[in-house]
Amino acid sequence: MKSYSFSSNGLAKLQTRYLWLMGSFYAAIVCSAAVLVVSILPDNKLIAILATILIGVTYMLSSIRRGLKQTKEIWESIRIEVGDDYIARTQIRKPQVRIQRQEIIAIEESSASLRVLTNTKTRTLAISKTLDANDYKEIRDVLASWVTIRPPSKATKSRNLLYLLFSLLLMIAIGLFFFSSSLWLSLVSSVFLLASFGYYYWVLRQSQGVDPRVRRAMLITLIVFLFMAAGKLIAYSSAFQTWIGSLSQ
Repeated sequence: MKSYSFSSNGLAKLQTRYLWLMGSFYAAIVCSAAVLVVSILPDNKLIAILATILIGVTYMLSSIRRGLKQTKEIWESIRIEVGDDYIARTQIRKPQVRIQRQEIIAIEESSASLRVLTNTKTRTLAISKTLDANDYKEIRDVLASWVTIRPPSKATKSRNLLYLLFSLLLMIAIGLFFFSSSLWLSLVSSVFLLASFGYYYWVLRQSQGVDPRVRRAMLITLIVFLFMAAGKLIAYSSAFQTWIGSLSQ
């Protein structure tokens, strides 16, 4: 049995990517929230904007700092273990994923990782290329002696494409929700986002081995967005009432 861990260089790249991604995300949320608050409180624009930015930036800095710390803890805790007839992956706050050689039905290699697949969709194991190059090659050579390594299948590529399209739809819906002045677009985007966040939360609750903090974060996102959607409808209350009245005629 031999154990492998990820490199510090990989951690630096991951944290940089995290900073850019989460910084951009929170900045967009703060700006969008400011626009929403101004639409609700048009007579106090300056106070509303300053208060929203102050609260948003304070939360953003705290959240990013906490996220970087958690990312480092998780990264340093990950171990890939290769035995004579099994491969395993351990990580803090998650149960070990241990796959016996006879359980493996396929191994797919992409530009980013190796994925060890079994008959159970939830029992998969990913080996990132952020490992030391020699360590990655050692693991790959062992796995290649067990099962022929192949490129991602058409099903995997189709699934990844669907995930990408759905992510794009989420981004479009978020943009429409925060920046559109159309009641119809606001309603459609609100329903779509609430349904998406609700579905993700349900999936996380059903999945085994998910960090409880991930479930909690998804639940908080769902609740916060629910209040924001309600706030936007209140901002459009007159238009909403006019629209309801037109439907009843």
